[in-house]
Amino acid sequence: MNVEINAGKALQFLLNNEYQKFLAAYKIQQEEVKEEDRKDPPTFEEWLTVLGIAKEKSKIIKPTGIFGK
Repeated sequence: MNVEINAGKALQFLLNNEYQKFLAAYKIQQEEVKEEDRKDPPTFEEWLTVLGIAKEKSKIIKPTGIFGK
């Protein structure tokens, strides 16, 4: 059988599985913390950014024209 693997989809699948494992561990860890000190888990995008896999996009609008070459 000759199967072509979509590398992007495969990587996304593997990263999502790792994120789900992280979320489960994070929730268990947060149960040990006082309720008022608990934090929401990071989103998938935040998690990827912290790991250095994704870069946070700048929200600054860059000018165009003479000064924004």
